[in-house]
Amino acid sequence: MDVTYSITEHASAILTGVYIGERPFINDFSNDFGKQDAYFLLNAKFISRWKSLKAFLGVNNLTDKQYSEYGVVGGTPLERAFYPSPGRNFLAGISFAL
Repeated sequence: MDVTYSITEHASAILTGVYIGERPFINDFSNDFGKQDAYFLLNAKFISRWKSLKAFLGVNNLTDKQYSEYGVVGGTPLERAFYPSPGRNFLAGISFAL
C-alpha cells in the first residue's frame, strides 16, 4: 500500500506500508514448530526534482520495529532459529537524466 503526497511541484513524499502474515518456518515440513509472527512495516521516501536532477532520501522501517523476515528449524536438537532483519535504516541517492 502506497500513499503519495505532492508537497510542491518538484517535491513529493511516499509512505509505503508492508504487511507480512504468519508463515511456517523453513524446514518445518511437519509443522511442529508453529508459525513465525506477522509484522507490519512503514517505509518513507522523499523525492525532489530540479530540471534533469532527482534526489531522494528513503527511511526503511520507520518505526524501528524488531522483526525477523527469515526463520528456520535446524540444529541438534531441532529448534527454531531467527535471522533478525534490519532496524531503521536510510538510503539516499541522486540521479541525472540526459
